[in-house]
Amino acid sequence: MTRRNRNILIGGGGLLVLVAFLCLTKPPSPAGRYVVSSKIAAEGDFYCEIAEGKVSLVIHDLDTNGGMVTIRDKWGVYFETNGTWVYFSDRDLRGSNAVPVYLDNSWLGVSISATNGSSEFLRRRLIPFWRPVWMMDWLPWCIQ
Repeated sequence: MTRRNRNILIGGGGLLVLVAFLCLTKPPSPAGRYVVSSKIAAEGDFYCEIAEGKVSLVIHDLDTNGGMVTIRDKWGVYFETNGTWVYFSDRDLRGSNAVPVYLDNSWLGVSISATNGSSEFLRRRLIPFWRPVWMMDWLPWCIQ
């Protein structure tokens, strides 16, 4: 066997092991940054952040002086109970009839399932850190 064939075989085997690992496992929690709908009336770079028990909409934008401003709009809280991740919006927590929303996380994103049967999938951001304005102009929304 030539060196080239051996390297291709080792690389292909490693790739196969990596794909199998990603398919058979999932992250320990839904924590991360996720792409949200472009229908949200926000300017600049925005995403949903699930971290430290809070779910927030994070917006990075320029202020009137050209400086960067970060706005965090808390949407609710999440926690794990009986092996299941549960989310409650702040609006529901203020009322007496809080309805749980279930979070099922994977390496690709998080599936949000309400008790009424509706479901939505938020995929992880390909670029998890804050992106400058020029990058937002270059990247279409679907790549966020």
